[in-house]
Amino acid sequence: MITEKEAIRIARDNAVKLIENGWDDKFCQARVIVMDGGTCWEVSTNVGSPADLDWEGAFFSSPINYYVDANGGAFIGYRTHRDDKICYPKGKHKG
Repeated sequence: MITEKEAIRIARDNAVKLIENGWDDKFCQARVIVMDGGTCWEVSTNVGSPADLDWEGAFFSSPINYYVDANGGAFIGYRTHRDDKICYPKGKHKG
């Protein structure tokens, strides 16, 4: 099983590629969960405002969860507060 630190690194690496401002370094937590019969890390953070916005342009952060396979370390996908299911990166959709 990969460590919590490794799961967070994998989630962050993918978050910055997939979603603009999709990672908040000030808030991040991880826990092991069972999903679809397998074990994975659920890494929770926030989608936040870009750092260069003034207070008038800033918006409230939104929660987002990233999922990483606990055994192999593969990035599975993510779920925002508006999604009812996991969003998979292109080419990795479950059918």
